[in-house]
Amino acid sequence: MSAPIAYLKGEFIPYSEAVLPVYDASVVLGATVTETTRTFNGKPFKLGEHVDRLYRSMKYARFKIQISPKEMIDITMKVIDHNLALLPTGKELGVIHFVTAGTFSIYAGTSAGTVEMMPTVCVHTFELPLYLWVDGVRNGVHAVTPSNRHIPPQCIDPKMKNRSRMHYWLAEKEARMVDPKAAVLLLDLEGNVTEFSGGNILIVQNG
Repeated sequence: MSAPIAYLKGEFIPYSEAVLPVYDASVVLGATVTETTRTFNGKPFKLGEHVDRLYRSMKYARFKIQISPKEMIDITMKVIDHNLALLPTGKELGVIHFVTAGTFSIYAGTSAGTVEMMPTVCVHTFELPLYLWVDGVRNGVHAVTPSNRHIPPQCIDPKMKNRSRMHYWLAEKEARMVDPKAAVLLLDLEGNVTEFSGGNILIVQNG
């Protein structure tokens, strides 16, 4: 196949055909756990650790799938190897895993209402737009703290990496009214630093 592929619902399919129905629980409820990995020199960085965390997230979300972690790694490598071969030398991939709660049976119709929900599993990649981060690496970034806050751990356990991220969206829209290139630094309800909307923050004190 000369086009990028994705793994979705047990099949390797053209990336352009990797779509979810409007009644998938990811659309209806945002009920999705996820992982993002990247390649360095064409090799995924800490793929095993990312897959392990994906399975921990599924445990907290009460998702049960029939794919083992080893099988998930094998699936992922097939997608990476195929898609990377289509890119010019030196390009890198972002690798996405996500698992949704599956078909939201009430929205899917009465005949589906009696069927147990089965999670939807997807693995896909995208070319990393590294040029977007060159200026930030060289010159630093302007961090803006918006008024809306990070979701408290009492609401969604932070040990579960999920895609229920409307708060990120709202925070970015507010922060970029201050600076269109802002890095969005989220605080918790007490005003403590939590994370950027697109990454972690590390603080160096006393040198």
